[in-house]
Amino acid sequence: MILRLREAGKSDEVTVKPKSRYSPLGSGGLIDWFKRPQTGLDAALSRLQAGTKVSVFWARGADQLAGEAELVESPLDVESAPKHVDKGLGLTVKEITDDVRRLLKLKPGFKGLLVYDVESGSPAAVAGFAPTALLTEAAGKPLASLADLTAAVAAERAAKKPTIRLRAAFFGRSRYAELRLPRRKMSAFAARLPKAELHLHIEGTLEPELMFELARRNGVKLRFGSVETVRAAYAFTNLQTFLDIYYEGAAVLVNEQDFHDLCWAYFTKVAPMNVRHVEMFFDPQTHTGRGVPYAEVLKGLNRARARAEKELGITSKLILCFLRHLDETDAEKTLAEALPVGGIDGVGLDSSEKNRPPSLFQRVFAKARAAGLKATAHAGEEGPPRYISEALDLLKVERIDHGVRCLEDANVVARLAAEQIPLTVCPLSNVRLRVVDRLEDHPLRAMLGKDLRASINSDDPAYFGGYAGENYAETARALRLTDDELRLIAKNSFLSSWLSPAEKDRHLADIAALAP
Repeated sequence: MILRLREAGKSDEVTVKPKSRYSPLGSGGLIDWFKRPQTGLDAALSRLQAGTKVSVFWARGADQLAGEAELVESPLDVESAPKHVDKGLGLTVKEITDDVRRLLKLKPGFKGLLVYDVESGSPAAVAGFAPTALLTEAAGKPLASLADLTAAVAAERAAKKPTIRLRAAFFGRSRYAELRLPRRKMSAFAARLPKAELHLHIEGTLEPELMFELARRNGVKLRFGSVETVRAAYAFTNLQTFLDIYYEGAAVLVNEQDFHDLCWAYFTKVAPMNVRHVEMFFDPQTHTGRGVPYAEVLKGLNRARARAEKELGITSKLILCFLRHLDETDAEKTLAEALPVGGIDGVGLDSSEKNRPPSLFQRVFAKARAAGLKATAHAGEEGPPRYISEALDLLKVERIDHGVRCLEDANVVARLAAEQIPLTVCPLSNVRLRVVDRLEDHPLRAMLGKDLRASINSDDPAYFGGYAGENYAETARALRLTDDELRLIAKNSFLSSWLSPAEKDRHLADIAALAP
């Protein structure tokens, strides 16, 4: 069987043996493009200029020629269509547009993804995927968009599963395939870098195993039947669906020992990642609203913090966060209870940002600052750039948590750069909560390029599939960060901290002295 491709009077011919692999396209298939089998459509179409007439011979069945099709221009929008699901998987897909439906002769309502390219030797190739296969299901859920697939991959990775099950049409037949999910490792340089973690919700470090242990210890009934069931529920579509399960999981935290065990488990995880300093959030309203005394929460966390400094050499600060989905009066009551007790270093603002601007919390932040507490606030994740400006101008915060949407407003960017306002960025969280579709699209590198003081943090690592180490490793891979960029990010983490100048200088000197 011979595939002939003619371009401007030139002809390429490739001989293909019967029953050899080819890419299914509807009921037929393209065998090879330009003598590069299984490299996908983009490699071939990118060589063609718009308006070029191309004759293509099709194959139907294993070894039959079917006819000829003429392409006046690329029907697959080569410049913008292909998207990597995950570089480690070697799978590039395109969402099904009307053009693709017509080309593949699919029904108008067909939902799925077109496999656009498969990297040789990758997990996708090993699983038998080929360009123009149609993906219709991932991990038991139907696929309608790239975001669905990236979320499914992230959820299975977060659940520490070795594979993800995909359903696809191969050669006109539908079948399931298991795709291996390789775990990322930090580069030796990234692993050795001293790090400060400034955006960490301690309740968001509650791993399912500890959740079940505490539930048994405290007689709390969970709706989940197993650790696997809990991890399977970590398929979030937005911030609110995450918060729903986040607050449900927190119900197992009842007494001082629970909060100690939660906090200590986090410290032992990040110590090998060379995390030297942590400024962690906690949400007392989540617990006092369930009848857990504020003092129990504080004592448990501070006991674990003291232990971590003594046994692991990790220093830390504690930030009381107000839940922005509750009203300011509730936040003021929480602050009034906390101030006489002491033991905290600052206040923050978290929970659902949508339609809850920082301006709603001016009084409570003014009271906190008057009491000598430092201030930070979540802004520019779900909310628009003006929320960043409000947090700075009205709440007088020293740091912005997230802030990735600042790039939508040039004036906000200019201010952040000029004043060197710290931005505590959480890449894996941004992917899981659909702030960005995939890690390769994350704006972190662009933020660094605009001289913004951005750092890498984990947010809620038990839910988002990665602690500080995984966030550094996977972000470095996806954005192809250089050692110098990683060094800058680590430096930013300490510069953005609330450590004393002398403490900052000690860590910065270690970063500067670290050889690549």
